[in-house]
Amino acid sequence: MNKREDLLDCIRNQYFDANNKKCKLFLNRMYRYYKQTDYETGRRHGEIFKALYLTENPSSYDELSAQYFIDTYTLDRYRQRYNKLAKCLISNDLLEQVNTANTVR
Repeated sequence: MNKREDLLDCIRNQYFDANNKKCKLFLNRMYRYYKQTDYETGRRHGEIFKALYLTENPSSYDELSAQYFIDTYTLDRYRQRYNKLAKCLISNDLLEQVNTANTVR
């Protein structure tokens, strides 16, 4: 399965390319949110989110699916869910900064 470039991917790339503190803070807050909800639900969204967005060279979707024993379709739905929440939570200045960085590439 090919990787898609979504909002969180752009934020991750900008964080690792420029070591941007706003991007780091945003990603870490989202990770903490998912980690906290995992305590209640018994799921592994925190670990999956970390593997997708808090590693410099993330594994492919197929490798992550095998690692967490989920289907690639399920991983794709999780990724969409993470991006949907990110779009709701992102500040306007961080969104503008990410959009500007992506037009430069």
